[in-house]
Amino acid sequence: MRRALRLTHRWAGLIGALWIIVLGVTGLMLDHRDDWGWAWRTRVPQAMLPDHTVEVLSNRHVTLAQVNPRDTANWVVAGPVGAWRSFDNTATWSDIEFADRSRAPMVTAIVPDAIDAWRKLWLATDDGLWTVDGAASDGVATQVGLAGRSLTALGHGASEGSLVAVENRSDILLWNIGAGDVSETIDADETEVVGLPDKVSWSRFLFDMHLGRSFMNRSWNMAMNDFGAIAMIVLALTGVLAWFTRRRWQRGAGPDVRTRQRISRYLYNSHAPVIGILALFPILYLSLTGIVFDHRIDWMGTLVRNQVDRERLPDVYDFPTLHEEISHVVAYPGGANKLTIGTRLGVLTTDDKGDTWTRETGEPMSPGFVWSLKRHGEQLFLGGLGGPSFVRDVDGSNWSMVPGLRGMPSDATVSDDVWYIISGPSMFVGDLQTGVTAQPFSLPMLDYTPLMLVMFELHNGKIIGTWFRYVLDALAVLLVLMIISGPILWWRRRWA
Repeated sequence: MRRALRLTHRWAGLIGALWIIVLGVTGLMLDHRDDWGWAWRTRVPQAMLPDHTVEVLSNRHVTLAQVNPRDTANWVVAGPVGAWRSFDNTATWSDIEFADRSRAPMVTAIVPDAIDAWRKLWLATDDGLWTVDGAASDGVATQVGLAGRSLTALGHGASEGSLVAVENRSDILLWNIGAGDVSETIDADETEVVGLPDKVSWSRFLFDMHLGRSFMNRSWNMAMNDFGAIAMIVLALTGVLAWFTRRRWQRGAGPDVRTRQRISRYLYNSHAPVIGILALFPILYLSLTGIVFDHRIDWMGTLVRNQVDRERLPDVYDFPTLHEEISHVVAYPGGANKLTIGTRLGVLTTDDKGDTWTRETGEPMSPGFVWSLKRHGEQLFLGGLGGPSFVRDVDGSNWSMVPGLRGMPSDATVSDDVWYIISGPSMFVGDLQTGVTAQPFSLPMLDYTPLMLVMFELHNGKIIGTWFRYVLDALAVLLVLMIISGPILWWRRRWA
């Protein structure tokens, strides 16, 4: 029995070692896709990548798009690697330079000024707040405040002379444009959330588990994910080294017997008792939920329909704090105390400036995961996560579905009462009530591919082909076999 377990553990590890390291490295980087700007700025020559990967990733660097409210020929788009402008209806694009920086920051939001509109665009970045003249052909973005602070959302404030922002998906900042400073901070920890859903879909819980936000607050949960990813790398390397050195020494090569014993002890102790046992839980849930991710399109309907009682889930689903839970924020004209935020459990609104947040449950549907949230005039748009997207009146409470909109809409803009919604590589154009349709839209192209985007394609195996997900499924099974056999073998030996 012990010999069978040892053979199972050894060959499962040797067969999957290379891709286990790849999954560990790419998973670690994707955990930090929102804050590792260097990985977005690192350039991978397109000649190093398969043609189908270059094509798929050619426009993934753009997630934000705003159009001149009075002239559809003028556009500004942006994303994690910078910002661009077009004056000829997207036929050509030019870079927007950022003053005193050799590389552009990660841009997380574009907001036309409430008064100057296209003459002043506000840019939220991972390095504070910037502004640029959208009409100037040689305009350069200049920093106006909050240097070194990561702004993850931005919108118009309650008055024309204010903005509202979110820092690190947590605290809400009220920005006084005239004073050029934060006038008030709404603490994400000092709040109460009511009206959360009684049930949570299995898709939400399992995807949260894989992405590091299902067991505890996001920082600690992400640290556990990181440890699981690092453990995969270390376990694969130490396992292969232990096997390689043993086979080499059996052929008579290598150091003296005492040195061999010392090396063997070091490799075993770092492989099994130190890393292997501690990493059992994160590797197990990352492997099993990885299979779910591989087949999310096929299984999504079943995973969404089947739900679990929220009270059975960890306390993090009660939102004891909104720290790192706020994806977007919206303020209301003239409503100094009213704010709406987007979260993974839906839309929350406060009428008392953040003391209490209530989940919106309007008719005919209650929005779920908020992928984007934008206020224009009298309408509030909400982009869903691969499912329905919604709209409601600013002074209303009932959400209706936007007909014709697909994918994961990441930004929305309006010109001459026509809505333009960017969703991946597509631009949907029309009216939110009657429906939108996809229309051709040319985005700025890069002569390289950002490293972070390559990590996505490596992690899901699509850089090799869509069929590779079945290989990843098999690899997940091998990891589970190693997780089962490893502790049994360790229990017999403990420390070397």
